[in-house]
Amino acid sequence: MSPNTPPRVSGCTYRGPCRYFVTCCTNNRRTLFADPSVALWLSAQITPFFECRGLVVLAYCVMPDHVHLLLEGADERADVVETMRTWKQRTEFDWKGRTGRAV
Repeated sequence: MSPNTPPRVSGCTYRGPCRYFVTCCTNNRRTLFADPSVALWLSAQITPFFECRGLVVLAYCVMPDHVHLLLEGADERADVVETMRTWKQRTEFDWKGRTGRAV
């Protein structure tokens, strides 16, 4: 496993009706989310993005250089790995469009 590959639970498919605790860090652990406007920008997209993909957002916490998510699969179509990949990609694209820099 490369250092950039997140640790995963052996045997878990990360699909379906289970609960998942996920942490995502900023690039080089920059404290982007210490700025309240940036934290609000990120927070506003979390619930709508995940819930339309079959994941209920039970809780989240935006920290200066990372975000914690507590997600629950609402049904069999919930796919945490694919949803996280898509969310990180979309967030990065939106942020680069706004600032020209990586998240």
